[in-house]
Amino acid sequence: MKALRAILFPLAIVYGVITSIRRWLYNNGILKRTSFDLPIICVGNLSVGGTGKTPMVDYLISRYRHKKKVAVLSRGYGRSTQGYQVVTSQSDAIAAGDEPLQYKVKHGDQITVVVCESRVEGVQRLQKDFPDVNLIILDDAYQHMAIRAGYNILLTPHSRPYWKDLMLPTGDLRETSRGDARAQAIVTTKVPAGTPTADLRLAPVNRRNANAVLAASKIIYGQPTDMLGNTRDWSEYNTEEVDVITGIAKPEPFIRFLNECGVRVRHHKYADHHDFTDQELALFKEMRRILCTEKDAMRIRSIDLPQLCYVPITIDFIAGGGELLNSLDTFVD
Repeated sequence: MKALRAILFPLAIVYGVITSIRRWLYNNGILKRTSFDLPIICVGNLSVGGTGKTPMVDYLISRYRHKKKVAVLSRGYGRSTQGYQVVTSQSDAIAAGDEPLQYKVKHGDQITVVVCESRVEGVQRLQKDFPDVNLIILDDAYQHMAIRAGYNILLTPHSRPYWKDLMLPTGDLRETSRGDARAQAIVTTKVPAGTPTADLRLAPVNRRNANAVLAASKIIYGQPTDMLGNTRDWSEYNTEEVDVITGIAKPEPFIRFLNECGVRVRHHKYADHHDFTDQELALFKEMRRILCTEKDAMRIRSIDLPQLCYVPITIDFIAGGGELLNSLDTFVD
């Protein structure tokens, strides 16, 4: 795979030029950008997959849902439907997308969740259908420059920060590193436990992002939780091999955490946002103990699996968190 990516480097150059021209057209007003008269926070990245957008969006929901009427607008990546759609707790992950459904199931009536490919249309429909909404969080919309968010949070993984990456298809970047100029905050995510301060890999300051807040965060794993919300003790998973189902971009940190908890993992690895087939779901019914991520649980919950538990995650800031939250609070208020 590395050799193939190297061979495709000329295509990466072409792709970089195309995205740079697109960015220039938006920055210079040739392509239209639409603004709205309410606070909009955009959470996104410069690279594909696995940067921690979902736990960041969930963190923002938890922080602001009690004092604002919060709505989350997502594309609903991988869903079978198209266009604008309101997500309910009874929605199907295939039709609504697993991440939007996760937000709605977890936070219920305290938030509004909608999906729409066009973020501009999505906000317009949101304002019409839910006029009391006064804070919108855009999930994975950093490249959607047709909408002008008031606060952009750019996420980059500690394992491969964007300033050390290359353009697709040689690397994982969706656009060149110059895209960091749009960010009000740049957060290095998924920092391993015990990482020294000198190795946090905060974004290097340059003339483009000199005014951005720089922060770093880590993942905190919770207790195994069944679909009724009951938690289990980790000791229940130390006596025999456990079937672990993942359909996420980068499952390695999750598997590593389970190993650290003494879980003997039998890993069933699927592609990100994988739609489980009837045959796969039937196989899951035969398993004695199952662990998965919260996002995967949204795509498995259509069948009765009392032996299934998911492991919820949250984030905690280990550098720059106070400054970031103060900056966000000022913007939201």
